[in-house]
Amino acid sequence: MYPLFLFSIVVMHFSVLANDTTNTSNEPGIGSSFLQSTIVFSSLDSSNLLSNNTVNDITQDKLGFIWIATNDGLIKYDGRSSQVFKFKVGEALQLNSNLIRTIHRDSEDRLWVGRDGGISLYLSERNEFLNFESHQDYEKINGVDVVSIVEGPDKSLWFATSKSGLIEYRPNSNSFININKNSNEQQISSNRISDIAFDSNETMYIATLDGGINIRAKNEDNFTILKASNQEGNRIDGIRALHISDGTDLWIGTEHQ
Repeated sequence: MYPLFLFSIVVMHFSVLANDTTNTSNEPGIGSSFLQSTIVFSSLDSSNLLSNNTVNDITQDKLGFIWIATNDGLIKYDGRSSQVFKFKVGEALQLNSNLIRTIHRDSEDRLWVGRDGGISLYLSERNEFLNFESHQDYEKINGVDVVSIVEGPDKSLWFATSKSGLIEYRPNSNSFININKNSNEQQISSNRISDIAFDSNETMYIATLDGGINIRAKNEDNFTILKASNQEGNRIDGIRALHISDGTDLWIGTEHQ
């Protein structure tokens, strides 16, 4: 994911004053109970619990801990205090980079960390991290900058990178596959990937910053390229985000367009 550009974490606490959920306002999806709520904000920032004020991603693990990806380390927050994970020279089971871009909790409740330089897996029983690129078997992912992580319908993990194309992790073989612009097979239009999405038909969509959207249908090996255009017919690049609604409707978020 790309940075949220938050200067702190803001937590909203709702105290509902009415049980009526009827939407009496002109705002879509906002009921009277929301409008009559008391909203209290509390914040986390580098003056108390964060190591850095630029927050790139947030997720929660199965035990309820909040994990916060920042530009200077990964934060584990329990509601009262925080633990900061950072790169430390000579410590193999700490993060290999402090620039943490994204965090993903998969269907097996494993916590994956995408960062500058590679991919890490949280080892909860040891409160440490496995950095894949540090191992000889995974040298092909050394130096990749991961910006987004998505789990596929078959439980494979897909990693979008800022300049190295796609990385697929296949749990059955415990292996990583790299798909990029220069691949002999499964070639994609750009190595600058920003987001990944799957629809209810298991069609895969790959957003790029300078090569449109790459699409691969279920059981297909090759990607096709969708060149999005605006109402004036001008090509849309700088695609930052994808979202699937109602199973198959694709929403595209762009930069400056």
